[in-house]
Amino acid sequence: MRNLILRSKKKSNILDNGEHKWREMFKKEPRNILRQPKVFNPDNLANKPRSNSRPLIVKLFKWFLLILVIISIIYLLFYSPLFIIKNIIVDKDLPASINEHLESIKGKNIFLIKSSKIKEDVLKTFPELTEITVIRGLPDSIKITYSERNPKMIWQSAGRYFLVDEAGIIFREIQGAADLPLVKDNNDLPVNIGSQVVSLNFINFAGEGRSKLKDIMELDHFEVNETTFQLDAIMTNGLKLKFDTTRSIDSQLEALKKFLSDHPNEAEVYIDLRVEGKVFYQ
Repeated sequence: MRNLILRSKKKSNILDNGEHKWREMFKKEPRNILRQPKVFNPDNLANKPRSNSRPLIVKLFKWFLLILVIISIIYLLFYSPLFIIKNIIVDKDLPASINEHLESIKGKNIFLIKSSKIKEDVLKTFPELTEITVIRGLPDSIKITYSERNPKMIWQSAGRYFLVDEAGIIFREIQGAADLPLVKDNNDLPVNIGSQVVSLNFINFAGEGRSKLKDIMELDHFEVNETTFQLDAIMTNGLKLKFDTTRSIDSQLEALKKFLSDHPNEAEVYIDLRVEGKVFYQ
């Protein structure tokens, strides 16, 4: 009987184990509905970015308007008659030839002209002018201010006469001499308008020499030979005075006065004052 009970329990355990395995095979996973529920919050709808619902035609119309505005601005600035130059204003009277030259600027667009090109062109055509300034006056005016070169000396070369300014630049050819220091180049070297022939120091030396020699002797003109470091003053009586332009004109004139006081009428050809403390004469 005992054996029968044990066998019955054993068989029952076997059946229970088989049923348990069978249930495990077909067991479905429980849904995780309550553990992780979905939450709906209507306030999030206000913060959610809205999709761009504007139709394509609106965007195209905006681009069309933008392009139209840009084209209109370009036309207004560069092609309309509003900004065409009609007036040229100068701060003082100009020679007629310069006025005629500037008239060529009229009819051009005020934004397209280059002031640097105008200055370069005017200075090249009229070297007697300097420090040119071009100012745009909207919508249709150009103002030009300028300075004229101040003649300080006359340079003579190969029978031609040229005005020289304070910087030693030749800026105009004239006919004959004028009431300015006249310097003759005995080598007759060719010169060009706008070129520099002498230094500022030479200009000042010749100007002071002409002014101060009036109280000592009567000057006719100056001459240069191989170098501008030496300047010969030719008197009306034919006597030649030799100066060193790198030294003070005052010290050389003092030596001249002392020599003429101690040796009057002894020099007939030249008086050389170039060496400090000495006077050579013939």
